[in-house]
Amino acid sequence: MNTESGRFKKTGRKMKWVRTCVAAIVAMSVCSNVIAQQVCLDQGWDEQGTQRELFYNLTQGSQLLPYDFFLAVEDVNSMKLLRSDRSLKRWGYLPADKYYDKTLNPDRLPIGFVKDIDAVDGSEHVGFTCAACHTGQINYQGKEIRIEGGQSLSDFVGFVNNLKLSFEATKNKRPKFRRFVKRLNIERTQENMDELVIELDEVIASLDRILSATETVGNSGIGRLDAFGSIGNTILEHDLGKPNNFAAPKAPVSIPFLWQTSELERTQYTGIHCCPTV
Repeated sequence: MNTESGRFKKTGRKMKWVRTCVAAIVAMSVCSNVIAQQVCLDQGWDEQGTQRELFYNLTQGSQLLPYDFFLAVEDVNSMKLLRSDRSLKRWGYLPADKYYDKTLNPDRLPIGFVKDIDAVDGSEHVGFTCAACHTGQINYQGKEIRIEGGQSLSDFVGFVNNLKLSFEATKNKRPKFRRFVKRLNIERTQENMDELVIELDEVIASLDRILSATETVGNSGIGRLDAFGSIGNTILEHDLGKPNNFAAPKAPVSIPFLWQTSELERTQYTGIHCCPTV
């Protein structure tokens, strides 16, 4: 009887511990599903929010990769789409507003990710605007406080590297490739598949060039980037076809805020660019 009683006591303690764990898991699940209140600061935008949406969604000519590829590709180690809020939050990019403009952003891209239509051939690409790196957010007591023109905590190099790995996995893993083809709604002919593989190779090579132009000596990390060095490499080395112009980026700095930029005589950290509006 004592043995049985002791066993029941142990079982009771065990059941109490299990109930505690279950309660904690439920509590965490509930907390994770709480919809935070979004707060937009008074930063001089128009009352309708049109200017804010244009800051988020107006293309500036950036063409990272084909638009439909970005919408269809899965994350490297998952069946989830890479463009999902959950995936991109890992790299510090913010999801679209709860009341985002469906006309300017019909596919609900994250803040600062936009569709760019090439003026020459009409091809569609996904690219960045200034808002991707210059929109910050503070999460405090259930509130998401957005700060436009501020500093994001994004990891651009980590994101591009993950993007490259995701396309490599799409090309090399049959299940991922099949799902990718299905999302693109491409007829599965041999000619189409061969052409798609060539396009994937081009995207992977392009992302590799971005990484080689951007990766610093030492990891730049979250919220830091040698943007000036990487842009210089892209233009002076890659675009001009001058390999000797390459200079390894080695000065990652915190992403600066944009306030009062138009009032400065010179912009960029190096001060080499005269501001025409002054």
